Amino acid sequence: MDYLDIILKGYFDKNDRLHLTEYLYREFKKAEKEYFTAGTFFDGCMDVIDSWKKDLQRKIFERKNELILWLTAAKNGTLTYDNLQGKTIEQKRLNTIEYCKQELKDVRPDGIGSLSFTVLLPVKYGYSLSYDEILYIKTSIDKAAELTKIKSERKYLKKAIKKTSKLIQSDESEPKATQLKKTYKSFTRAVAIYHVLLAKNTDFTIPESKKDVYALAEKWINPASNKPLGKVSFYQTLSTGKNGPAIRLFSPTDLENRYPLDYQYALSLFNKKSK
Repeated sequence: MDYLDIILKGYFDKNDRLHLTEYLYREFKKAEKEYFTAGTFFDGCMDVIDSWKKDLQRKIFERKNELILWLTAAKNGTLTYDNLQGKTIEQKRLNTIEYCKQELKDVRPDGIGSLSFTVLLPVKYGYSLSYDEILYIKTSIDKAAELTKIKSERKYLKKAIKKTSKLIQSDESEPKATQLKKTYKSFTRAVAIYHVLLAKNTDFTIPESKKDVYALAEKWINPASNKPLGKVSFYQTLSTGKNGPAIRLFSPTDLENRYPLDYQYALSLFNKKSK
């Protein structure tokens, strides 16, 4: 996979450059069809960024060494000058010492002193990249990786929600209920996802205090309570049979401690914009 070519084709296209995150996401989806994982693809893109940064660091290192050599030679009087520019050798020596000291004080990611470096690209691209341009590309890669993660989570959650709702609405055995809890690890997160969707489409309001969350949790796990909040209730209990004992997928303490955090996670997930 030629990650350098992928990145630069997008960056030097006037349309894709403005939407580089979306471009990189599309390129990942192409690579995914060839069995590349998101980690492999975006790590490969970041390797390109790392190589550019190393190139800049090498140039800075070389310039720094050059300045140190000049400074040392000027201090011990062994530096020669081709053009004194109307100054005495001593004046030129002192000026050189001061110049080198000032230049060495200002070391940046893209340069040192009065010099800023760029990364030279292969001839076929005919350009060089500044440090700011490299940062823009890096940010776009990070955002594309995050976008991929969000879309993947959404796809998984849709399947999880569908599967969970079917299980909850049917009589299942205890092993199946136990497996459900193991599958989703944090059942409170599934509840939170459902509530975010519910809050966006109805006048349902999530209680804010832990006390109120705990009270609501008591209703969720009480088989004798009225059916709350919707046709598909993630918080209904599963039973071993129509007359069997209820199986709790989580405890009130779990909800009191974990639900507020899971709800904030769910809210941030669905508030993020993605196509």
